[in-house]
Amino acid sequence: MKKWLLIPMILYLTGCMIQPQSGSETNETSFKGTTKEGLVFEYKLTNTGDHAFDVVARSGHLLNVIVRESKSRTVVFDSRKQQSKTSQQKKRVKASETVVLKQTVQGGTIEPGTYDIEYLVEEKEKNSDSSSSVEDMEEKLK
Repeated sequence: MKKWLLIPMILYLTGCMIQPQSGSETNETSFKGTTKEGLVFEYKLTNTGDHAFDVVARSGHLLNVIVRESKSRTVVFDSRKQQSKTSQQKKRVKASETVVLKQTVQGGTIEPGTYDIEYLVEEKEKNSDSSSSVEDMEEKLK
């Protein structure tokens, strides 16, 4: 009877192999500047996986930022509507590497107030097409 219990246990354990995660990431968002002089939105992306992945931009910006008023949800600024010099950009993020993506907004574009800021980054892994929109955060702009 003990032999029969041992065989299923061996089969169960052989199926539990650990596969490395490809393209795992952590991110950190922030902004610098003032509404009067201009703002620089930053998105720090760290690849914690075992394989490199690409950040791609078909519209010309590696980082897109949408700024909405907190109460009314009205869009105050959308970087996707800005003209870009290039139509497509790509940046490779290697394993254990950190890149900082930036989006600059001219002074006077956004009035002082409380806004929800949405950071959009489109990622493409080596063998698949995937996109992700990244966290919302509420900030008070000075």
